Amino acid sequence: MENIENIAKDLLVEKGHVKAEVLLNYAHYIERKEGKEGLKRVEDRMAELGASVSLGGSRNVQWMRVGINSLLLLVCKEQFQWTEKDIRDMGYVTSKISFITRMLVRFFVSREKVLKEANRHWRKYFDFGSLEAVDHGDNYAVIEIKGYKGHPLNCHLFAGYIHGISELISKDNKNITVEEIKCIHKGDDGHRFKTTWN
Repeated sequence: MENIENIAKDLLVEKGHVKAEVLLNYAHYIERKEGKEGLKRVEDRMAELGASVSLGGSRNVQWMRVGINSLLLLVCKEQFQWTEKDIRDMGYVTSKISFITRMLVRFFVSREKVLKEANRHWRKYFDFGSLEAVDHGDNYAVIEIKGYKGHPLNCHLFAGYIHGISELISKDNKNITVEEIKCIHKGDDGHRFKTTWN
């Protein structure tokens, strides 16, 4: 079993920042799934671990330490016994409520244009690392995330997020699979996900 206190110390010194909008989207999901009391439990536990955040009150433009992002996932797992599927679902749902994501999909209606703009989209949320489509064809795309270690739970969050975006850019096809084919936590130099439209 993981010692969340020790992991929190490492995560909170991780380099890089994330836009508070990302955490606000997660807060909406947590509140919908676990209620206001559940959201308060997460905030209280985060504070105990050295990451005081107001999940309902941060301004969208504010930047926060990126480790808070991973720590939030760990706290949800601890407090609510969330599974990897729950984390993936959070990524999936939040991909559809993000304002920046909706703008990306609205203005770049073709799959190719969205894939081309992927890293620009990433940089609106994160001040480090990159997200790029390294390969794609008629029924697949390979997305690579570099420079983001975080915690292994992030892999499930990313997979859910990529699945949600894949649905948004392929409105006529809901039969989509997303598989992580490389992982920084398994010794690779980044995360790589293959999305297939069947």
